[in-house]
Amino acid sequence: MNAIEVLEQIGKTPKRSQKESILKEWQAMPLLRMYLQYALDSRKVYHVANLKCPNSAFRATPPGADVTHYFVELFGILDQMASGELSGNDARYVIGSFLRSVPADVQKWAYRCVMKNPDIGIGVKTVNACMPGLLFDFKVALARQLYSDGRQFTDGSFKLVIEDPLKYWVDPKIDGVRCICVRRGTDVTLYSRNGTVLNDTLPSMVQAIANGPDTHYVLDGELMANNWNETQSILFSKRNRMDDEGMVYNVFDWLPIDRWDKQYCPEAYWSRRQLAEDCVKKLRTPRVRMVEGRSVKNLEELRTYYEETVSQKYEGIMVKDTRAGYSFKRSRAIMKVKPNMTVDGRIVGWERGAVNSKWQNGFGAFLVDVGGVITSVGGGFSDIDRAAFHAALHENTCAFNGRPVEIFGQELTKDGKIRFPVFKGFRDVRDSDPMGS
Repeated sequence: MNAIEVLEQIGKTPKRSQKESILKEWQAMPLLRMYLQYALDSRKVYHVANLKCPNSAFRATPPGADVTHYFVELFGILDQMASGELSGNDARYVIGSFLRSVPADVQKWAYRCVMKNPDIGIGVKTVNACMPGLLFDFKVALARQLYSDGRQFTDGSFKLVIEDPLKYWVDPKIDGVRCICVRRGTDVTLYSRNGTVLNDTLPSMVQAIANGPDTHYVLDGELMANNWNETQSILFSKRNRMDDEGMVYNVFDWLPIDRWDKQYCPEAYWSRRQLAEDCVKKLRTPRVRMVEGRSVKNLEELRTYYEETVSQKYEGIMVKDTRAGYSFKRSRAIMKVKPNMTVDGRIVGWERGAVNSKWQNGFGAFLVDVGGVITSVGGGFSDIDRAAFHAALHENTCAFNGRPVEIFGQELTKDGKIRFPVFKGFRDVRDSDPMGS
Protein backbone atom coordinates (compact mmCIF):
# COMPACT_ATOMS: atom_id res chain seq x y z
CA MET A 1 0.00 0.00 0.00
CA ASN A 2 1.40 3.41 -0.92
CA ALA A 3 0.77 6.82 0.68
CA ILE A 4 -1.91 7.79 -1.84
CA GLU A 5 -3.90 4.64 -1.11
CA VAL A 6 -3.65 5.29 2.64
CA LEU A 7 -4.94 8.86 2.14
CA GLU A 8 -7.79 7.59 -0.04
CA GLN A 9 -8.72 5.05 2.61
CA ILE A 10 -8.74 7.67 5.37
CA GLY A 11 -10.83 10.04 3.25
CA LYS A 12 -13.45 7.40 2.45
CA THR A 13 -13.73 6.12 6.03
CA PRO A 14 -16.72 7.78 7.75
CA LYS A 15 -15.89 7.31 11.44
CA ARG A 16 -13.12 9.29 13.09
CA SER A 17 -12.11 6.34 15.27
CA GLN A 18 -11.55 4.30 12.11
CA LYS A 19 -9.53 7.12 10.54
CA GLU A 20 -7.34 7.16 13.64
CA SER A 21 -6.83 3.40 13.41
CA ILE A 22 -5.62 3.74 9.83
CA LEU A 23 -3.25 6.56 10.80
CA LYS A 24 -1.80 4.52 13.64
CA GLU A 25 -1.39 1.47 11.42
CA TRP A 26 0.64 3.44 8.88
CA GLN A 27 2.23 6.00 11.19
CA ALA A 28 5.76 4.82 10.35
CA MET A 29 5.35 5.36 6.57
CA PRO A 30 7.86 8.16 5.77
CA LEU A 31 6.00 9.56 2.72
CA LEU A 32 2.68 9.70 4.57
CA ARG A 33 4.30 11.60 7.44
CA MET A 34 5.94 14.06 5.04
CA TYR A 35 2.70 14.58 3.14
CA LEU A 36 0.78 15.42 6.31
CA GLN A 37 3.51 17.87 7.33
CA TYR A 38 3.43 19.73 4.01
CA ALA A 39 -0.38 19.65 3.82
CA LEU A 40 -1.32 20.49 7.41
CA ASP A 41 1.54 22.15 9.31
CA SER A 42 0.67 25.85 9.65
CA ARG A 43 4.33 26.87 9.53
CA LYS A 44 4.51 25.86 5.87
CA VAL A 45 2.91 28.64 3.80
CA TYR A 46 3.10 28.59 0.00
CA HIS A 47 1.69 32.02 -0.87
CA VAL A 48 -0.45 30.90 -3.78
CA ALA A 49 -4.18 31.55 -4.11
CA ASN A 50 -6.95 30.67 -6.56
CA LEU A 51 -4.79 28.04 -8.24
CA LYS A 52 -6.91 25.84 -10.49
CA CYS A 53 -6.02 22.21 -10.88
CA PRO A 54 -5.20 21.47 -14.56
CA ASN A 55 -6.37 18.38 -16.39
CA SER A 56 -3.99 15.45 -16.23
CA ALA A 57 -3.12 13.65 -19.46
CA PHE A 58 -1.84 10.63 -17.58
CA ARG A 59 -3.66 7.67 -16.10
CA ALA A 60 -3.51 6.84 -12.41
CA THR A 61 -0.59 4.80 -11.14
CA PRO A 62 -1.03 1.02 -10.77
CA PRO A 63 -2.09 -0.23 -7.30
CA GLY A 64 0.82 -0.24 -4.88
CA ALA A 65 3.12 1.67 -7.25
CA ASP A 66 5.98 3.67 -5.76
CA VAL A 67 4.96 7.35 -5.92
CA THR A 68 7.75 8.66 -3.71
CA HIS A 69 9.71 10.40 -6.47
CA TYR A 70 6.70 12.48 -7.49
CA PHE A 71 6.19 13.83 -4.00
CA VAL A 72 9.88 14.42 -3.36
CA GLU A 73 9.82 16.71 -6.39
CA LEU A 74 6.62 18.39 -5.13
CA PHE A 75 8.04 18.97 -1.65
CA GLY A 76 11.15 20.55 -3.16
CA ILE A 77 9.00 23.01 -5.10
CA LEU A 78 6.92 23.79 -2.02
CA ASP A 79 10.06 24.46 0.01
CA GLN A 80 11.10 27.04 -2.59
CA MET A 81 7.64 28.62 -2.49
CA ALA A 82 7.60 28.72 1.31
CA SER A 83 11.01 30.40 1.46
CA GLY A 84 10.09 32.99 -1.17
CA GLU A 85 12.77 31.73 -3.54
CA LEU A 86 9.93 30.89 -5.93
CA SER A 87 6.99 33.28 -5.95
CA GLY A 88 4.30 35.03 -7.98
CA ASN A 89 3.80 33.98 -11.61
CA ASP A 90 7.00 31.94 -11.54
CA ALA A 91 5.61 29.82 -8.70
CA ARG A 92 2.30 29.37 -10.53
CA TYR A 93 4.09 28.30 -13.70
CA VAL A 94 6.34 25.78 -11.94
CA ILE A 95 3.64 24.21 -9.78
CA GLY A 96 1.21 24.19 -12.72
CA SER A 97 3.76 22.43 -14.93
CA PHE A 98 4.34 19.85 -12.22
CA LEU A 99 0.62 19.16 -11.79
CA ARG A 100 0.17 18.68 -15.55
CA SER A 101 3.04 16.21 -15.74
CA VAL A 102 2.01 13.66 -13.10
CA PRO A 103 -0.53 10.80 -13.03
CA ALA A 104 -4.11 11.71 -12.16
CA ASP A 105 -4.08 10.20 -8.67
CA VAL A 106 -0.77 11.90 -7.81
CA GLN A 107 -2.12 15.19 -9.18
CA LYS A 108 -5.22 14.98 -6.98
CA TRP A 109 -3.26 14.67 -3.75
CA ALA A 110 -0.48 17.02 -4.83
CA TYR A 111 -3.00 19.78 -5.58
CA ARG A 112 -4.66 19.31 -2.19
CA CYS A 113 -1.25 19.55 -0.56
CA VAL A 114 -0.43 22.83 -2.33
CA MET A 115 -3.79 24.26 -1.26
CA LYS A 116 -3.23 22.90 2.29
CA ASN A 117 -6.56 21.10 2.27
CA PRO A 118 -6.13 17.29 2.10
CA ASP A 119 -9.88 16.93 2.72
CA ILE A 120 -9.67 13.64 4.63
CA GLY A 121 -11.77 14.63 7.63
CA ILE A 122 -8.94 15.01 10.15
CA GLY A 123 -6.81 17.90 11.36
CA VAL A 124 -3.69 18.67 13.34
CA LYS A 125 -4.95 17.42 16.71
CA THR A 126 -6.01 14.04 15.32
CA VAL A 127 -2.74 13.58 13.45
CA ASN A 128 -0.70 14.46 16.52
CA ALA A 129 -2.76 12.06 18.63
CA CYS A 130 -1.71 9.25 16.28
CA MET A 131 1.73 10.57 15.34
CA PRO A 132 2.87 12.52 18.43
CA GLY A 133 4.70 15.77 17.72
CA LEU A 134 4.54 15.48 13.92
CA LEU A 135 2.78 18.80 13.33
CA PHE A 136 3.03 22.24 14.88
CA ASP A 137 -0.05 22.55 17.10
CA PHE A 138 -1.22 26.12 16.58
CA LYS A 139 -2.19 27.52 20.00
CA VAL A 140 -3.03 31.01 21.17
CA ALA A 141 -3.96 32.60 24.48
CA LEU A 142 -7.69 32.26 25.17
CA ALA A 143 -9.81 34.07 27.73
CA ARG A 144 -12.01 32.81 30.54
CA GLN A 145 -15.60 34.06 30.44
CA LEU A 146 -16.89 36.10 33.39
CA TYR A 147 -20.39 37.43 33.95
CA SER A 148 -21.38 40.66 35.65
CA ASP A 149 -24.44 40.80 37.89
CA GLY A 150 -23.94 44.51 38.65
CA ARG A 151 -22.00 43.86 41.85
CA GLN A 152 -19.31 41.32 41.02
CA PHE A 153 -17.56 39.58 38.14
CA THR A 154 -17.70 35.81 38.35
CA ASP A 155 -17.89 32.56 36.36
CA GLY A 156 -19.61 30.74 39.21
CA SER A 157 -16.52 29.05 40.64
CA PHE A 158 -14.26 32.10 40.54
CA LYS A 159 -14.87 35.65 41.72
CA LEU A 160 -12.63 38.46 40.50
CA VAL A 161 -10.99 40.36 43.34
CA ILE A 162 -8.71 43.37 42.84
CA GLU A 163 -6.40 43.69 45.84
CA ASP A 164 -3.36 45.05 43.99
CA PRO A 165 -4.02 48.33 42.11
CA LEU A 166 -1.24 47.57 39.61
CA LYS A 167 -2.31 44.08 38.63
CA TYR A 168 -5.11 44.46 36.07
CA TRP A 169 -5.34 46.19 32.70
CA VAL A 170 -8.69 46.49 30.91
CA ASP A 171 -9.52 47.28 27.32
CA PRO A 172 -12.58 46.91 25.04
CA LYS A 173 -13.56 43.54 23.60
CA ILE A 174 -13.36 44.09 19.85
CA ASP A 175 -16.14 42.43 17.86
CA GLY A 176 -13.91 41.01 15.14
CA VAL A 177 -11.95 37.94 14.15
CA ARG A 178 -8.82 36.88 16.02
CA CYS A 179 -5.66 37.28 13.98
CA ILE A 180 -2.06 36.30 14.70
CA CYS A 181 0.55 38.12 12.61
CA VAL A 182 3.84 36.24 12.32
CA ARG A 183 6.61 38.32 10.78
CA ARG A 184 9.96 36.83 9.85
CA GLY A 185 11.96 39.54 8.13
CA THR A 186 10.11 40.49 4.95
CA ASP A 187 7.73 37.53 5.20
CA VAL A 188 4.35 38.32 6.82
CA THR A 189 1.76 35.61 7.50
CA LEU A 190 -1.66 36.23 9.04
CA TYR A 191 -3.40 33.35 10.81
CA SER A 192 -6.84 32.83 12.33
CA ARG A 193 -7.02 31.53 15.90
CA ASN A 194 -6.98 27.92 14.67
CA GLY A 195 -4.03 28.36 12.31
CA THR A 196 -5.82 29.02 9.00
CA VAL A 197 -3.71 31.28 6.78
CA LEU A 198 -5.60 34.50 5.93
CA ASN A 199 -3.14 36.09 3.49
CA ASP A 200 -5.17 35.31 0.37
CA THR A 201 -8.18 37.32 1.56
CA LEU A 202 -6.13 40.13 3.15
CA PRO A 203 -3.56 41.16 0.52
CA SER A 204 -3.59 44.88 1.35
CA MET A 205 -3.30 44.20 5.09
CA VAL A 206 -0.31 41.92 4.50
CA GLN A 207 1.29 44.63 2.39
CA ALA A 208 0.60 47.35 4.99
CA ILE A 209 2.48 45.34 7.60
CA ALA A 210 5.21 44.25 5.18
CA ASN A 211 5.95 47.91 4.43
CA GLY A 212 7.10 48.37 8.02
CA PRO A 213 10.62 47.78 9.34
CA ASP A 214 12.20 44.44 8.42
CA THR A 215 12.28 42.55 11.71
CA HIS A 216 10.96 39.48 13.53
CA TYR A 217 7.96 39.39 15.88
CA VAL A 218 4.43 38.11 16.48
CA LEU A 219 1.40 40.37 16.97
CA ASP A 220 -1.87 39.21 18.47
CA GLY A 221 -5.10 41.09 17.86
CA GLU A 222 -8.51 41.29 16.17
CA LEU A 223 -9.38 42.09 12.58
CA MET A 224 -12.47 44.18 12.13
CA ALA A 225 -14.38 45.80 9.28
CA ASN A 226 -17.50 47.94 9.82
CA ASN A 227 -19.30 45.12 11.66
CA TRP A 228 -18.98 41.45 12.53
CA ASN A 229 -20.88 40.10 9.52
CA GLU A 230 -18.84 42.21 7.07
CA THR A 231 -15.65 40.99 8.74
CA GLN A 232 -16.76 37.39 8.29
CA SER A 233 -17.69 37.99 4.66
CA ILE A 234 -14.29 39.47 3.78
CA LEU A 235 -12.30 36.75 5.52
CA PHE A 236 -14.29 33.62 4.77
CA SER A 237 -16.20 34.25 1.54
CA LYS A 238 -16.05 31.08 -0.56
CA ARG A 239 -17.36 32.63 -3.77
CA ASN A 240 -15.66 35.92 -4.43
CA ARG A 241 -12.66 37.67 -2.97
CA MET A 242 -13.80 40.90 -1.32
CA ASP A 243 -11.89 44.17 -0.97
CA ASP A 244 -10.03 44.19 2.37
CA GLU A 245 -9.04 47.88 2.30
CA GLY A 246 -11.55 48.68 5.04
CA MET A 247 -10.20 46.06 7.42
CA VAL A 248 -8.33 47.28 10.52
CA TYR A 249 -6.01 45.18 12.69
CA ASN A 250 -6.53 45.98 16.39
CA VAL A 251 -3.41 44.85 18.27
CA PHE A 252 -3.34 43.96 21.97
CA ASP A 253 -0.24 41.77 22.40
CA TRP A 254 3.30 41.13 21.13
CA LEU A 255 5.70 38.18 21.37
CA PRO A 256 9.33 37.59 20.35
CA ILE A 257 9.48 35.18 17.42
CA ASP A 258 11.58 32.65 19.33
CA ARG A 259 9.02 32.54 22.16
CA TRP A 260 6.28 31.91 19.62
CA ASP A 261 8.21 29.07 18.02
CA LYS A 262 8.82 27.43 21.39
CA GLN A 263 5.22 28.10 22.50
CA TYR A 264 6.56 29.46 25.78
CA CYS A 265 6.56 33.12 26.77
CA PRO A 266 7.02 34.03 30.47
CA GLU A 267 7.49 37.78 29.85
CA ALA A 268 4.81 39.79 31.67
CA TYR A 269 1.91 41.28 29.74
CA TRP A 270 2.86 44.79 30.82
CA SER A 271 6.23 44.63 29.07
CA ARG A 272 4.75 42.85 26.02
CA ARG A 273 2.14 45.56 25.67
CA GLN A 274 4.78 48.28 25.67
CA LEU A 275 6.66 46.43 22.94
CA ALA A 276 3.41 46.07 20.99
CA GLU A 277 2.82 49.84 21.18
CA ASP A 278 6.34 50.49 19.92
CA CYS A 279 5.88 48.03 17.06
CA VAL A 280 2.56 49.58 15.97
CA LYS A 281 4.07 53.07 15.96
CA LYS A 282 6.92 51.92 13.71
CA LEU A 283 4.48 50.41 11.21
CA ARG A 284 3.07 53.91 10.60
CA THR A 285 -0.21 52.81 9.05
CA PRO A 286 -3.80 53.57 10.15
CA ARG A 287 -4.64 50.00 9.18
CA VAL A 288 -2.86 48.70 12.30
CA ARG A 289 -3.67 50.31 15.64
CA MET A 290 -3.28 49.58 19.33
CA VAL A 291 -6.34 48.70 21.40
CA GLU A 292 -6.59 51.47 24.00
CA GLY A 293 -7.35 50.72 27.65
CA ARG A 294 -6.38 51.55 31.20
CA SER A 295 -5.31 50.16 34.56
CA VAL A 296 -8.02 49.67 37.19
CA LYS A 297 -7.35 50.03 40.91
CA ASN A 298 -10.48 48.39 42.29
CA LEU A 299 -13.77 46.73 41.39
CA GLU A 300 -15.59 50.06 41.34
CA GLU A 301 -13.30 51.35 38.61
CA LEU A 302 -13.74 48.08 36.74
CA ARG A 303 -17.54 48.32 36.92
CA THR A 304 -17.44 51.92 35.73
CA TYR A 305 -15.18 51.06 32.81
CA TYR A 306 -17.36 48.07 31.90
CA GLU A 307 -20.54 50.15 31.86
CA GLU A 308 -18.88 52.92 29.83
CA THR A 309 -17.50 50.44 27.30
CA VAL A 310 -20.79 48.59 26.80
CA SER A 311 -22.67 51.89 26.45
CA GLN A 312 -20.26 52.74 23.59
CA LYS A 313 -21.51 49.59 21.78
CA TYR A 314 -18.39 47.51 22.34
CA GLU A 315 -18.83 43.77 22.75
CA GLY A 316 -17.65 43.91 26.37
CA ILE A 317 -14.26 44.21 28.09
CA MET A 318 -11.07 42.20 28.47
CA VAL A 319 -9.43 42.01 31.89
CA LYS A 320 -5.71 41.14 31.78
CA ASP A 321 -3.28 40.15 34.48
CA THR A 322 -0.35 42.51 33.78
CA ARG A 323 2.13 40.17 35.48
CA ALA A 324 1.18 37.02 33.60
CA GLY A 325 3.14 35.52 30.71
CA TYR A 326 1.52 34.66 27.39
CA SER A 327 -0.44 31.46 27.98
CA PHE A 328 -0.91 29.22 24.94
CA LYS A 329 -4.24 27.97 26.28
CA ARG A 330 -7.38 29.22 28.01
CA SER A 331 -6.50 30.79 31.36
CA ARG A 332 -7.41 33.56 33.79
CA ALA A 333 -4.43 35.56 32.59
CA ILE A 334 -7.10 37.01 30.28
CA MET A 335 -10.77 37.26 31.21
CA LYS A 336 -13.63 38.57 29.11
CA VAL A 337 -16.83 40.13 30.40
CA LYS A 338 -19.68 40.52 27.95
CA PRO A 339 -23.38 41.36 28.29
CA ASN A 340 -25.64 38.53 27.26
CA MET A 341 -29.12 38.31 25.86
CA THR A 342 -31.41 35.63 27.31
CA VAL A 343 -33.75 33.75 24.99
CA ASP A 344 -36.04 30.76 25.19
CA GLY A 345 -35.99 27.79 22.87
CA ARG A 346 -37.00 24.16 22.59
CA ILE A 347 -34.69 21.17 22.42
CA VAL A 348 -34.94 19.25 19.16
CA GLY A 349 -31.92 16.98 19.46
CA TRP A 350 -28.41 16.61 20.82
CA GLU A 351 -24.78 16.05 19.79
CA ARG A 352 -21.93 14.01 21.20
CA GLY A 353 -18.89 15.70 22.71
CA ALA A 354 -15.98 16.91 20.58
CA VAL A 355 -13.40 14.36 19.46
CA ASN A 356 -10.49 13.98 21.92
CA SER A 357 -12.50 15.74 24.65
CA LYS A 358 -13.52 14.20 27.96
CA TRP A 359 -17.06 13.75 26.63
CA GLN A 360 -16.31 12.61 23.06
CA ASN A 361 -18.48 9.50 23.49
CA GLY A 362 -21.11 11.16 25.66
CA PHE A 363 -23.35 14.21 25.77
CA GLY A 364 -21.83 17.31 24.19
CA ALA A 365 -24.58 19.78 23.33
CA PHE A 366 -28.31 20.29 22.92
CA LEU A 367 -29.69 21.32 19.55
CA VAL A 368 -32.11 24.14 20.35
CA ASP A 369 -34.78 25.62 18.08
CA VAL A 370 -34.99 29.38 18.61
CA GLY A 371 -37.48 31.03 16.32
CA GLY A 372 -37.14 28.32 13.69
CA VAL A 373 -33.32 28.35 13.66
CA ILE A 374 -31.33 25.50 15.19
CA THR A 375 -28.43 26.45 17.47
CA SER A 376 -25.95 24.04 19.07
CA VAL A 377 -25.69 24.87 22.79
CA GLY A 378 -22.66 23.19 24.32
CA GLY A 379 -21.67 25.55 27.14
CA GLY A 380 -22.92 26.03 30.69
CA PHE A 381 -23.01 22.37 31.76
CA SER A 382 -21.20 20.88 34.74
CA ASP A 383 -19.70 17.39 34.59
CA ILE A 384 -22.59 16.22 36.79
CA ASP A 385 -25.08 17.66 34.29
CA ARG A 386 -23.36 15.97 31.36
CA ALA A 387 -23.26 12.60 33.13
CA ALA A 388 -26.97 12.83 33.98
CA PHE A 389 -27.93 13.86 30.43
CA HIS A 390 -25.77 11.09 28.99
CA ALA A 391 -27.46 8.47 31.17
CA ALA A 392 -30.94 9.71 30.24
CA LEU A 393 -30.14 9.85 26.53
CA HIS A 394 -28.62 6.37 26.65
CA GLU A 395 -32.03 5.09 27.72
CA ASN A 396 -34.00 7.28 25.31
CA THR A 397 -32.28 9.35 22.61
CA CYS A 398 -35.29 11.69 22.48
CA ALA A 399 -35.59 12.10 26.25
CA PHE A 400 -35.29 15.90 26.18
CA ASN A 401 -36.90 16.70 22.84
CA GLY A 402 -39.55 19.39 23.14
CA ARG A 403 -38.42 20.68 26.54
CA PRO A 404 -38.22 24.49 26.78
CA VAL A 405 -34.86 25.91 27.85
CA GLU A 406 -33.36 29.29 28.60
CA ILE A 407 -30.00 30.17 27.09
CA PHE A 408 -27.57 33.07 27.32
CA GLY A 409 -26.13 34.47 24.15
CA GLN A 410 -25.03 37.55 22.31
CA GLU A 411 -26.77 39.07 19.30
CA LEU A 412 -28.09 36.98 16.45
CA THR A 413 -25.89 36.29 13.44
CA LYS A 414 -27.19 37.13 9.96
CA ASP A 415 -28.44 33.54 9.59
CA GLY A 416 -30.45 33.84 12.81
CA LYS A 417 -28.24 31.82 15.15
CA ILE A 418 -27.25 32.99 18.63
CA ARG A 419 -23.60 33.87 19.05
CA PHE A 420 -21.78 32.07 21.90
CA PRO A 421 -24.84 30.30 23.39
CA VAL A 422 -24.65 29.06 26.98
CA PHE A 423 -27.23 26.81 28.66
CA LYS A 424 -28.89 28.54 31.63
CA GLY A 425 -31.55 25.98 32.56
CA PHE A 426 -34.81 24.29 31.73
CA ARG A 427 -37.94 26.43 31.65
CA ASP A 428 -41.41 25.49 32.81
CA VAL A 429 -43.54 24.98 29.71
CA ARG A 430 -45.98 27.58 31.06
CA ASP A 431 -43.21 30.16 31.41
CA SER A 432 -41.34 29.96 28.10
CA ASP A 433 -41.02 32.47 25.31
CA PRO A 434 -43.18 31.59 22.30
CA MET A 435 -40.30 32.48 19.91
CA GLY A 436 -38.65 29.24 20.90
CA SER A 437 -41.68 27.10 20.17
